[in-house]
Amino acid sequence: MIDISFLRENIMSPILHQKIFSGLIGLAVAAVIIALGYMIAKILGITTKKILYKIGFDKYFIDHNLDQSIGKASASSVVGEIVKWYVWVLFMIPAIDILQLGEISILLLDFVKWIPSLILGSVIVIAGLIASDFCARKIKNLTFGLKNQVALGVKLIILFFFLDVALVEVGLNITLIENTFLIILGGVVLALSIAIGLGLGFALKDHGKEIIDGIKKDIEKSNNS
Repeated sequence: MIDISFLRENIMSPILHQKIFSGLIGLAVAAVIIALGYMIAKILGITTKKILYKIGFDKYFIDHNLDQSIGKASASSVVGEIVKWYVWVLFMIPAIDILQLGEISILLLDFVKWIPSLILGSVIVIAGLIASDFCARKIKNLTFGLKNQVALGVKLIILFFFLDVALVEVGLNITLIENTFLIILGGVVLALSIAIGLGLGFALKDHGKEIIDGIKKDIEKSNNS
């Protein structure tokens, strides 16, 4: 049978009451911090968006066709959302710490502290998309052969560089990817060098023959004289 007196003593224990009360207080305070943090983060995000819009941030992106790199989204809205989430995460850290849930709190704190790195990594990727697209368009505007291929190559290299930095910021080990990319890049450079060398060789073949024939004639004239 269940020991009723034992249950009654534990339920009526002041220590248990204190723990429950402290837990409820901590939960309420954490909820207030998270709610307050969200409101502040939202206000800062909207303010950032409006300020950037007024100073012509969106217009600059549209005039330079940079909005295509971010899916034609509003650049000021993207920055505003990043600011909002970043600020909200900063409020989550003390809120989770107040809950004191032992190992669960530690795991949650580790995850929340990782989110700013994830946000920064996303910002780096967006910057890479903008920079690579901008450079590729500038190259395409030039007048030389294979400009589209060169533009694509430059775009991929810039994207990889920014992606590399972003993944490191997030905390991923990409040594194997880096080494693989360097091998591929080395192969491409070698292939281009050979192709350019062969192209120049065929292009200068006739001209080179004329130069050699001229040198031979000069030598023969000097010998005859």
